[in-house]
Amino acid sequence: MSFDRRQLSQNDFDLLAAGHQRYVEGRAGGRRMSIKFMDLSGLDLSGRMLDDADLSGSALINTRMQGASLERALLFGCDLRGANMTGARLKRADLRGCCLRGANLSDADLTQADFREGVIAIPHPTKGLSAMKREARKGDAEGARFSGATLDGSNFDGVTAAKADFSDCSMRGARLTGANLKEADLSGAMLEDAEVGGANLSGARLIGAVLTNVSMETAKLDRTDMTGSLRAPSATAKMRAESLYQMALDANAWAESGGVLGEPAVFDGEDLRPIGARLRYARLDNADLTDAVLDDADLSGASLIK
Repeated sequence: MSFDRRQLSQNDFDLLAAGHQRYVEGRAGGRRMSIKFMDLSGLDLSGRMLDDADLSGSALINTRMQGASLERALLFGCDLRGANMTGARLKRADLRGCCLRGANLSDADLTQADFREGVIAIPHPTKGLSAMKREARKGDAEGARFSGATLDGSNFDGVTAAKADFSDCSMRGARLTGANLKEADLSGAMLEDAEVGGANLSGARLIGAVLTNVSMETAKLDRTDMTGSLRAPSATAKMRAESLYQMALDANAWAESGGVLGEPAVFDGEDLRPIGARLRYARLDNADLTDAVLDDADLSGASLIK
């Protein structure tokens, strides 16, 4: 069902935004922004303070929102196609049922944002708000750019994000269950503890991604490029933990005895994560760490003199 949204002018928006900022700051004359089912397409919202604002069901096509603060904002069912939200702050924003096709959310903070399907009440084309129809809308982020964004704890369950750019994103604990990530770019993404069960990752790029504590058993992985990705320590790495730790002790003895006892450590290509917490203050002078995995290793106070 289609309906006509009332176009909001830049001047009218500026007045509402000023009142909302007073509301956020607790100043006299403040009023929370609530502009549902309006057309804000093409307006300039960049740098605005819009925390907790309600823009549900509104059109924000090609809207400029760089650096805006929209924490906990209600963007439920909004049309954000082509919107520029670079560097925006959207912590815990409600983006359920949104269309983000072609939107730019690079370097945005989307911690715990919700992108799932939403059921939106659509005004009747002639009777308006007096006769509403409920319509389920899937989250759609196809071709959207999230590069460098923070998406820790965000929820993309069931969302369509084919060919989206998630490169270098922080996505710790993100939910991507059943999401369509076909041909998406997740290169360099931090996906530790993320849930990807049933996700379509066909043709996706996960080059150099961190996938520790991520179960991919039920994900679709046809032609998925996981070159250089970091998974949980293998059984072999865990079995070698004690011998590697002994190697670190021998290196410590070598450094402290001036080369009389022990020998420098050779950790070439080794996964040191199983002993990472035991390397504090270690003397690893002249150690060979070529291609060693040191993620989460605690080297505070350690000596690595060559």
